[in-house]
Amino acid sequence: MGEQGPLTGERVGRYVLSERVGRGASSHVYRAKDRHLKRRVAIKVFLKEFLNSPARFKRVEREARIHARLEHAHIVRVYDLIEHDGLLFLVMRYVEGADLRDLLARRRGPLEVTEINGYLRQIFEGVGHAHSRGIVHLDLKPHNILVTREGLALIMDFGVACMVQHQKSSPDKLVAGSPAYMAPEQAQGRYTDARTDIYSMAMTIYELLAGRHPFEEARTLKQVLNWQVQRVPPRLDEVAADIPPYVAEAVARALCKKPRDRFRSCREFAEALQIFGTPGFDQIPDEVDQRWDPRGSIALPARVLTGSGMAFVQAETVNLSARGVAIRMAHRPTRGAMVKLQMELPDDPATPLALGAEVMWVSPDEDNGEYLVGLRFSNIDPAMQQRIREVVRDVLVLAEEDARA
Repeated sequence: MGEQGPLTGERVGRYVLSERVGRGASSHVYRAKDRHLKRRVAIKVFLKEFLNSPARFKRVEREARIHARLEHAHIVRVYDLIEHDGLLFLVMRYVEGADLRDLLARRRGPLEVTEINGYLRQIFEGVGHAHSRGIVHLDLKPHNILVTREGLALIMDFGVACMVQHQKSSPDKLVAGSPAYMAPEQAQGRYTDARTDIYSMAMTIYELLAGRHPFEEARTLKQVLNWQVQRVPPRLDEVAADIPPYVAEAVARALCKKPRDRFRSCREFAEALQIFGTPGFDQIPDEVDQRWDPRGSIALPARVLTGSGMAFVQAETVNLSARGVAIRMAHRPTRGAMVKLQMELPDDPATPLALGAEVMWVSPDEDNGEYLVGLRFSNIDPAMQQRIREVVRDVLVLAEEDARA
């Protein structure tokens, strides 16, 4: 249910704001109507007291740009960003439903493993999609996951998200996010990556299945952050009934204090939780070794030369192994064709990897008009293959030492 707010009835461009349906320290959310397309939308209005500096304006614009890059069935879609009367209005898809925190409160007790599996499949797909674009959410929690009446799960609020390759590690870095779900490295202002979201997801799963937060006894913000860094919560099957051992083990690993001890990707975490049967986790077949490395999802700048005299086509890798790469591109190459491939590897982006490859398969991606193309490396020497294997090993897990360099 909504309420009357100070902007109820306000016209902002083509939108008319109605009830206020949410409020926070930096923004309020209104239900609104798009007068041109005759549809309901949600508008996040950033308050003037929050927008008190150019840096804050840039932060909101950055959120909109990052969020707009993510067009996925399980991520709330952003339509527009409007500046009006000194305020910023982020226009989003309107979703009728409740967040996971509300569902937990209504239950007044823990949820069942079988009950949340459907939600988790969708959440992992959405988060995995963001990671494949090089984006880390950094604020995953029950409050930021909406569930519709039809059971559709949607991830929202990319306000503190970051691009993996653009961040800097510093103990003095401003810590943003929700302390109750924050990974140790994020709480300390250090380098973050996919494993940071894995930790937050594990905190969320723990709370849903235990019916309470593992650190609910912490009394101050400082204590919560200290516990995130220092205290290991009891195993899930020790505090909740009917938890399968494999679920407790997977959550415990995802909550390891050191990032290198956690799962490296959503795919690995989902497999450990035995969440199967969803297209987002189907392995792409490789005609040589029958699979791509399941840890390989990463966004790496790449270019493909597909014919004599043809210009390089900008592309983005989706899945990387020591034998080949699945790559997303706008141009459709011919199956069996030999191409030249350039990729910027994270260990040395200034020196792109250049090698030949064969087009093994082409799959249309109808959602964005692109193609998913499987390339198998050709005539690759052992040293180069070892270098790629090392990248696969640490994919989306750039070493903190390298990040600080």
